[in-house]
Amino acid sequence: MKAVRFHDYGPASVLRYEDVPAPEPAAGEVLVRVRACGVNRLDLLVRAGETPVKPPLPHISGSEVAGEIMEMGPGASGYAPGQRVVIAPYLSDDRCEFCLAGQETTCIRGDILGLVSNGGYAEYVKAPVTHILPIPEGVAFADAAAMTLSAPTAWHMLLDKARVQPGETVLVLSAGSGVGSAAVQIARMAGAHVIATIGSEEK
Repeated sequence: MKAVRFHDYGPASVLRYEDVPAPEPAAGEVLVRVRACGVNRLDLLVRAGETPVKPPLPHISGSEVAGEIMEMGPGASGYAPGQRVVIAPYLSDDRCEFCLAGQETTCIRGDILGLVSNGGYAEYVKAPVTHILPIPEGVAFADAAAMTLSAPTAWHMLLDKARVQPGETVLVLSAGSGVGSAAVQIARMAGAHVIATIGSEEK
């Protein structure tokens, strides 16, 4: 398959478009044909070598993935080849104390797709079937992919942690970012009055 990966940390110039072996789904995993993959700030930090946990090199980034199931690994069920799906990028182990408390995004042994594990800057990517979600009819692949990392981060901050209520005022810093723009929409949906800041006239 074709993939964009890097062999050294650095600027965008370290990215290479290469032929690499396609992943094979293990037990409980699915193989997804990538139809859309976002560029998240996390991808830039991983490529630059600026994350606390660094992936083995060469590495394929890409956390925000939408596509079609191509193959089901042994024991994977609930979906079928050809089904349109997104990958929930917080790859929790589903066993730690945080996972058991319903806080999978803070899993102490987890990963984020494209952080250590190979991500979606490729024709195919594999993921646990427990981290696959169907794409509703009428939602484009690109729109679905854009909702997988930034929007849940904003949702968790505003609704799970801050428990924003109708009529409250929410200040969103960096509202032109992925998390910021999602936070503006989620806060408004919750009935809050939103004050937003941005870093430039262009944004």
